[in-house]
Amino acid sequence: MSEMAKRTLAKSHTEALFFLHDQILPEDILSAILSLPHCHAAQLLRRLGLDLHLVTREVVTVTHFGPTRKNIRNPSLSATSLRVIELAAEESRSLAVAYIGAAHALLGVLQEEHPASQVLTERKGVRIGDVRHPAGEWAGT
Repeated sequence: MSEMAKRTLAKSHTEALFFLHDQILPEDILSAILSLPHCHAAQLLRRLGLDLHLVTREVVTVTHFGPTRKNIRNPSLSATSLRVIELAAEESRSLAVAYIGAAHALLGVLQEEHPASQVLTERKGVRIGDVRHPAGEWAGT
């Protein structure tokens, strides 16, 4: 896993805690990508003409807060987020890259049906092909 992908997962953990999630959701992963403007996944979204701040606002509107009385210390990956990571690994392998990068994680987010992918695909018109080709150019980042 690339250093930026590790930072993305660490930031996903922080996002999950902020939203009081007991599991890291794909929305937390996408929020993390959007909050790291120097990662290639975020740069790729900007190249597609997206304003990261506006996308972040939309992700926040579809992300539900957990119960406020919960004391969550260490959220684990949800089943959907695990699938996102598996898909990211598949994308990495298909591009012949030895490790998973943040751009691969973005590809994984796009492939599963959940609110985060709906923000990108339905509201912003992002297609997997729009991301896959440039991600191959930035393989491993």
